[in-house]
Amino acid sequence: MANRNVHVFSNNFSNNRSAHILMTAYPEPFSDETYNPVPRDVVLVGNSYSGGGGDPQGMLQPIAEAMGGILPEIVSDGVVAWEGGSVPTTNISIQEDESVGFIDLGIGKYPADPASIAPSNQRPDAAPAEQPLAVVLPQDEK
Repeated sequence: MANRNVHVFSNNFSNNRSAHILMTAYPEPFSDETYNPVPRDVVLVGNSYSGGGGDPQGMLQPIAEAMGGILPEIVSDGVVAWEGGSVPTTNISIQEDESVGFIDLGIGKYPADPASIAPSNQRPDAAPAEQPLAVVLPQDEK
């Protein structure tokens, strides 16, 4: 949630109650002018997915019901800005097989305006951000 430069790769996602991957902006009001609540430079590549999506809770439950009872593997809220804030380049890159389900809920901005919500199955058209260097913990150094 609301992170930058996140790379999710080579994971096995299995039997999660909700979506396996949920990308969302921070939805609550905030006062820190330097904080950016929108996820940016996110790369999803080479993961495997099985089961799941059929028992989401909370605010995702009615969305799943509207989609026939099951959420796709990847769900994005589609928020690109906070009202009054600039629209940053989000650069979300989904390099998963086309058989991996995706939905952009199309919220657009927070606070959300229900009349402007436009869901889409169209994956973002983005170039993958450069992968950061691996983090090596002291106990793993050789």
